[in-house]
Amino acid sequence: MPAAVLGLGYGVVAWLIGVMWIMPANMGMPVFEWNDVTSSSFGAHLVFGLLLGLAYACIASLMGKKRTGSA
Repeated sequence: MPAAVLGLGYGVVAWLIGVMWIMPANMGMPVFEWNDVTSSSFGAHLVFGLLLGLAYACIASLMGKKRTGSA
């Protein structure tokens, strides 16, 4: 399932940009610092990305099955 892998990648990129870089920089904290909050957030972003990829794959397959004739 390449969509699931792309979803995981999306979760990692969103976590790196949002949690590790932008949010700490806006709050005046050190960026790219690993702690308990960032590790739990990493897991949540992975789950979100995986579910997003799987949902996309399901919706894409359903939309493809309903298509009839040539486009």
